[in-house]
Amino acid sequence: GPGAMEAANRGAWEAQGTSVGLGIELPFEQGLNKYVDIAVNFRYFFVRKIMFVKYARGFVVLPGGFGTL
Repeated sequence: GPGAMEAANRGAWEAQGTSVGLGIELPFEQGLNKYVDIAVNFRYFFVRKIMFVKYARGFVVLPGGFGTL
């Protein structure tokens, strides 16, 4: 989505890196942004968070909603 998540994907995209988006399937979720090269959608927040932790090389912690990590 917009904000911090889109900014991170855009930064990777502009640096010609691979931009990965981990989405969540919710009734009113807006979907992933246009800067995502590889998209993976999840049905549950728990599984999505596990994937973030398992494959991340680092973390940036910012204020935000439940899905911001």
